[in-house]
Amino acid sequence: MILYTLEHAKNLKKVTVNYFETNHGQNEGDCMHSVIERKVSKQPEIMVPSQLATLIQTARATGKKQYTVYEINTVDVIDWKRYGQDIGLHAWRDARDGNSLVWTKVMSVALEKRKGECDMLFKHSHMEEFSVVSKPPKKQKDKYKSKTLTRPQNAYASVPKLSLPKYNDLIALCSGPKPVVYQQDQIMFYSNLPHTQK
Repeated sequence: MILYTLEHAKNLKKVTVNYFETNHGQNEGDCMHSVIERKVSKQPEIMVPSQLATLIQTARATGKKQYTVYEINTVDVIDWKRYGQDIGLHAWRDARDGNSLVWTKVMSVALEKRKGECDMLFKHSHMEEFSVVSKPPKKQKDKYKSKTLTRPQNAYASVPKLSLPKYNDLIALCSGPKPVVYQQDQIMFYSNLPHTQK
């Protein structure tokens, strides 16, 4: 995803992603997640997912700027894994200095645009220098269409569907002598969920 973005960006030249050392996973986003979690836990009931957007937006203390929430649809989800396979990213394994790229040990990865081409750099330790990944040999490169492809494909051809048993369980919450879901608009939400017929 970063490679695609970098190749198509006009002003962006380099993107670096740093990973935490094992058991050192705190970051500046943890505070935000904590604030949202507290707000959600104080809510007596959340009946439909759309209620979460408002809760997240208003999670901050009074007087502070609200969080910006972007709601996405199925068409917004891109299949980056397939795109990586299409461009043969898994064939980029060896560095020019003799190191081998081992993804489970990577502590930092950078993508840098140089003369129209994108280079991938990595570190297995925050203390070492970056190693530049060599491009795959030509015979491997020929297996793939091109490093620069058209826009990646959507992850879903259509809206995903619930299995019929799961759908029936949700509908059961909306019926009976004491339904859990009783507001008409919420019942409509669950009734209209896409589901299989078997």
